Formats: sequence, C-alpha cells, structure tokens
Amino acid sequence: MDKNTKMKERASSTLKNFFQKTIADALEYKDIYLNDKKIEALHQYRVNIRRIHSVLVEFKECIHHEVYDLLKTELKILVKHTNSSRDLDVFLENIKIYKLITPYELKGKLHEMEERLKQKQNSQFDEIKKWFESKQHKKNLQIVNDIIKEDKYYLLCDKNDISAIMKKNIKKRIKSIKKRAQIIIKKHDMVEFHKIRLTIKKLRYSIEGFKEFNKNTEIKKMLLKLQELQKLLGDVCDKDIEIKKLKELQEQNPELINFLVLLIEKKMEQKKEHSFKELQKLSL
Repeated sequence: MDKNTKMKERASSTLKNFFQKTIADALEYKDIYLNDKKIEALHQYRVNIRRIHSVLVEFKECIHHEVYDLLKTELKILVKHTNSSRDLDVFLENIKIYKLITPYELKGKLHEMEERLKQKQNSQFDEIKKWFESKQHKKNLQIVNDIIKEDKYYLLCDKNDISAIMKKNIKKRIKSIKKRAQIIIKKHDMVEFHKIRLTIKKLRYSIEGFKEFNKNTEIKKMLLKLQELQKLLGDVCDKDIEIKKLKELQEQNPELINFLVLLIEKKMEQKKEHSFKELQKLSL
C-alpha cells in the first residue's frame, strides 16, 4: 500500500469516526427523550444531526458526489419532524418567568394559555414518538448508517486535504461572520441575526468535529468566543421567534399578548444591545 493510499485511509477514518460517533450520540438522546420526555434530549438529538450535516457540507470535497446529495437529504428528513417543537418548548420554559411579573388580572389568562400549550406539547410528543418509531424513520436512519460506515465514500481526500479544507473554511466563515456583524451593528437587521447565528454554528461544529486539526491556542480561544456569541445571538433569535408566535395568538387574548410582547421586546432589546457590544469587540 503506497503512502498516498495510507493517508487517504486515515482521512476516511477521521470522517467516518466523526459521523458514526455523532449519529450514535443523536440516537442516544432520542431514546432519552422517548423514555423521559426530556426536552433538552430532543434538542441534543437535533444538534447532533445538524452537526453531521454541517460537517458533511464543509467537507463535501471529500465525499463522493454519488452519496453526498443522498446523505444530505436523509439527514434533513431525520431532523425536520422535530423542528416545530423547539419554539414551543422555549416559550413554555420562559412562562415560569412571565408568571412572576404578569399583572394579577392577567394571570388567569396566562395559566389558561400555559395549559393549552402544554396540551399542544404533549400532542407534539406523541407525533414525534410516532415518527421516531415509524418504519420510515428506521429506513432513513438505515440509509444514513449504510453510507457513513463505508470507507470508500471518503477516499477523495487525505489528511493534508482535510487540514487545508479546514483552514479555508475557517477563513471563509470568519469573513462572513465579520461582514454580517457590521450589517447588524449598522442596521439592527433581525434576518442577519439569524444568518450570523447559523454561520457561527457551522464554523463551531466544524472546529469541534476535528479538534485534532485545531489544537493551537488561538483556535481554542476562537471556539470559546464562538460558543459565547452563539448563545447570545441565540437568545435574541429565540425572543424574536417567541414574539412572532405570540402575535399569532393575539386575537384570542389581546390584552395578555400585548403585555407579553412588550415584555419580551424589552428583554430582546437588552440582549441585542449586549450583542452589538460583543460583535463590535469581535476579533476572530
């Protein structure tokens, strides 16, 4: 076996091991969710599937085109049936805080809303459980597992290629983050808040997935900064989505919804101001 072939085999193992470990982690969280109804477990299931998707896209040059599109599609299917529950879960978690500051005359309405949303949450759990236990889900999962276990699909790159792609992607993502940060600071554009959050997430997942290529101190510092920014921008985006979801209920309880929207908008503005300061200090 020549040196180049050995290099490619080591590279294939790096990618394959990452995909296999991450899908295993996702399925472990799926089982926790089904057994205990722990919302955080469902969130971690989604995170791990998206982590695979992000790394797949970042390293598409290393994956045979015949399976790249198929794997990308199957990963989207595995996660799409769980997407709608996230917004509801976040709002129900925040209701605990809203109860403390809602005027007494509106507390009854808030309690009624909470009960309705909990019923919807239980209904969503039943739907997600049905999906996870369906033949279709098992089929989609089998396709993913069959692809990621095959060394032959990864043999387009050696470890030097992976390192070079990693450096190129980090440079490209940092450039995009800084550009979007300037737009946010100047225009307070919520669309850009969501986009920069996704860009940060993709870069973070890529770095975390291949720590063996990113052992220097500067990369470690960057990863910590990305984690902080993702959390901060995520809080802003969650509040934005929360407001939109509440406004959909405005006709049912206008007085309560108006109170909550104003409350959340105030909190969101505080978090946005914090975001602006952190983005202005950005030195990735």
